[in-house]
Amino acid sequence: MTAPPRGTARPPRTARPPRTAPPLLTALLRSRSGRLGVLLSSLVVAAAAVSLLWTPYDPTRVDAGAPWLPISGQHWFGTDKLGRDLFSQILVGARITVFAAVTATAVAAVLGVGLALLATVTPRLVGESTAHLVDVLIAFPTLLLAMVLAAVFGGSTWTAVVATGVGSGVQVGRVTRGEIVRVLASDYVLAAHAAGAGTRRIVRRHVLPNIAPTLYVQLSLALGIAVLAEAALSYLGLGTPPPTPSWGRMLQELQPYITLRPLVLLWPGLAVVLTVLGFNLLGDGIREATDPRLRDAQPAAIPNGDPDSTPSATGEPRIGQSRSDTTEASR
Repeated sequence: MTAPPRGTARPPRTARPPRTAPPLLTALLRSRSGRLGVLLSSLVVAAAAVSLLWTPYDPTRVDAGAPWLPISGQHWFGTDKLGRDLFSQILVGARITVFAAVTATAVAAVLGVGLALLATVTPRLVGESTAHLVDVLIAFPTLLLAMVLAAVFGGSTWTAVVATGVGSGVQVGRVTRGEIVRVLASDYVLAAHAAGAGTRRIVRRHVLPNIAPTLYVQLSLALGIAVLAEAALSYLGLGTPPPTPSWGRMLQELQPYITLRPLVLLWPGLAVVLTVLGFNLLGDGIREATDPRLRDAQPAAIPNGDPDSTPSATGEPRIGQSRSDTTEASR
């Protein structure tokens, strides 16, 4: 293929397609908090999935001849006072924790977003009444609600799920309401109103996508709070009933032996801490990956790594550069 003769105008270059946002998982793994959050959360979810198919021992089987066995190849975390394998209990406890956390967070998401929308996009009387209701519900302790539910229906995993979901949902609704108000006051929503868009279309196309980064962070916090709440309610006897293993009840049963066998309390306590940390870091990573204000806030590249080697956009000399050098460069 021969080159065009001199003087012939070359065809214009094809414009590059607009830069699109990277996939969520790719953007999530770019941040340190996202990578660590994915790792810790994946370990907990993997432990819960493995417990559905396999455990080294029956976590509820009592072996009177094997109490307080140390860490070994047969019992990776040792045994408790009844001879039950601690590693098997940790695996099954992860299943209960993941189920309670995910279900409570789903309840919090539906309740929180619903209350926030009622307080913002409905008529003034309904909106103000909903906002006042949220303020009242925030003052209602989650533990008190769990105690009421346990007195009526008995302590169970669902008691912890409902109490935690309602308590977290009110917090999510209060924070989300402020974000919705900010979005509704933006120019593009006002333009959509002027173009004849209805409330449902504005909520679906503009409100929900723009509050998603803040909502992700709130729901990740709700995941961590649900883990702590389930462990605390089980510790108090208001959560998962025996003989199903639960990290909170393991702490309650092993607490009298903290001075004699301090290592056995390490495993359920460490499981709770790492799970909460993983969910919180995962939420931070998702926010960094989905919020365009954080994703696009990258420092501009400086040629040759020297900030003084490029003239300023206004033509003024940079620090360390004389005005005569700038004049010569412009010639």
